[in-house]
Amino acid sequence: VVRADDPRGGLQDFQGATLAINGTDSQSGFQAIMQAVHPIAEGAFFGRLLVSGGHAASIVSVARGMAEIAAIDAVSWRLATAHLPEAQNVRVLAMTSPVPGLPYITAMDPGPVADAVAEGIAALDPAVKVPLGLTGFVRTHPRGYEILARRAAEAAKTSHAHRALIATSSPMG
Repeated sequence: VVRADDPRGGLQDFQGATLAINGTDSQSGFQAIMQAVHPIAEGAFFGRLLVSGGHAASIVSVARGMAEIAAIDAVSWRLATAHLPEAQNVRVLAMTSPVPGLPYITAMDPGPVADAVAEGIAALDPAVKVPLGLTGFVRTHPRGYEILARRAAEAAKTSHAHRALIATSSPMG
C-alpha cells in the first residue's frame, strides 16, 4: 500500500523509498515484497526499512508519511479498511499472488482438532462470521506450504541487502 495521493504507479517507482515492514520474520509484511522486487532489484531496492511491528502500524506509518510503502496481507487490509481510519488515506498499489494462511499447529492426529474448528466456525452466527471474514475451514496438506519456502529463499536474495537499512519506529505508541 502507498499514500492515496502518491502519483507513482508501480512498484518499480519506489526504488529508494522508505518501506514499512512488520519485521524481517514476516512473510506478508516483509518477505512478500522482497520477493516482488527481486526481479528488478540490484542490491538494496529500498532506501530505508522502518520496522513498525505490525500491519496496522505499517498502514499508519504510510498514512502519516513516515514510510512511503508497506506490504499488508489481504485479511489485515480488509480489517483495516473497516476499522482503521488511516486506511482511508492509503491505497493498494499492487498485489502478490496468494499463499496459504497461517496453519493451526495441532497434535500428531489433527483430525479431531480440525473437526472441532470446522464445526465451531460453521456454528458461528453470521453477525460474528461476516465481520471477521470467516467463511469456513479448509484442510490443507503440508505440501501446500512449500511455496512459502521457495518464496522465502528468493526473498532472502534481496532482503539480505536491506538488513543495514533497518530503523525501528512505531506510530502506534
